[in-house]
Amino acid sequence: MFCLLHHLLFKLLKNPIVATSANLGNEPIITDSETLMSKLPFVEFILDFDRDIINGVDDSLVQVIAGKKQTLRLARGYAPKVIKLPYKSEKKILAVGANAKNSVAFVIDDQIIISPHIGDLDSSKAFGFFERTIETFKNFYDFEPELIVHDKHPSYMSTKWAKTQGKKLVAVQHHLAHIYAAKAEFGLHGDYLGFSFDGTGYGEEKVNGEAREAALGQGTLWGGEVFVGDTRKYSFKTIKLLGGEKAIKEPRRVALSMLFEKYTLEMIMKLPLACVTAFSAEEIKILHQSYSKNLNAPLSSSVGRMFDAVASFANLLQFQSYEGEAGLICEQNYKPQITEAFEYKIVDGIIDIAFDFFDKEIVSKFINTLVNIVIEIAKTEKMEVILSGGVFQNKTLLELLIKEFEEEKVTYYVQEETAINDGGIALGQLYYYLSARNIIGI
Repeated sequence: MFCLLHHLLFKLLKNPIVATSANLGNEPIITDSETLMSKLPFVEFILDFDRDIINGVDDSLVQVIAGKKQTLRLARGYAPKVIKLPYKSEKKILAVGANAKNSVAFVIDDQIIISPHIGDLDSSKAFGFFERTIETFKNFYDFEPELIVHDKHPSYMSTKWAKTQGKKLVAVQHHLAHIYAAKAEFGLHGDYLGFSFDGTGYGEEKVNGEAREAALGQGTLWGGEVFVGDTRKYSFKTIKLLGGEKAIKEPRRVALSMLFEKYTLEMIMKLPLACVTAFSAEEIKILHQSYSKNLNAPLSSSVGRMFDAVASFANLLQFQSYEGEAGLICEQNYKPQITEAFEYKIVDGIIDIAFDFFDKEIVSKFINTLVNIVIEIAKTEKMEVILSGGVFQNKTLLELLIKEFEEEKVTYYVQEETAINDGGIALGQLYYYLSARNIIGI
């Protein structure tokens, strides 16, 4: 409930209703009726008020998993959110977050303040809202940052903006920021076993002691990482993303890539799989060349992309109409009566799942396999566990993990009050910097 007016509306309406934000995709929420009518001319009625909205704030989104709240979008009613620190920071620091589900955060004295949800920064209007939000907070809190913390991805709009500000900069790896967001919420210090599973993040490899990065075409896009402290110790076997970002919107491309690794081109042409029949023979030949020559086919260790492939193999969808659709459909198609899982092996920290692409229960067995992998690593490392990243929005997966953790008496932390997805990245960036500088203790 937002106000008494909503209570009256719910009382009068007898049919189920769907509530959603008044905005176009990838644009900020609309705050006046004139703009609303010009952008959404199909709207039949507007309930307006004569008080201007100065700072538009989107709807908050939460869900309940295993009896506990999980925040998907920290916005109206929840943000700005303050997290108290045990010590004061000598510097005023701004963290600019990720490119998707962006929020920003800053530290003043002994407080981290998280902005409401800003959104994806792909459109000019969304980026303008990002800039206005920062200016609003600077004015409201009389805040001028001395240092800006940003993601390592050079193409993120938030990173590009940070580099134009003439301030000292610190880059924080995306998946470590996920783990540190959880540490910030619970006030944790020291080493934990962190599982950071999401769709895509900018990876970094070490080759002869030197870092090589994904955007240079030499490294890996991360998304299925396990950290012991700040060190990545485990990661899933990589998949080539055919067509780069196109693969994120077309699960069939991820599935086809997995087939290319196992079968010859001639064999694939004869396979009775939906991800094969979704392409023409000519398209498959072209994509096979791309795969073989590593042309626009970056490597990814993302668990999110694995969910895409599984949904494709199960013929649940071949194209995504919105982010995370494949994972949600897999969640809905999980069968609790299926207890079997795929075999897997972990060699030199690389987790390799032996998929059966033809298995009718591939969805349930894949989720069960992820649970088995997490539990095995937790038992091996014997550390308290942190789960963070967008994959853990999957209610089925998280409930199964929590059940196993409680049976095995494993202490675990999953964000409740802050966004577990990329909306929490700014918080994690700040907390990582403060921890690394020993400002809040190690």
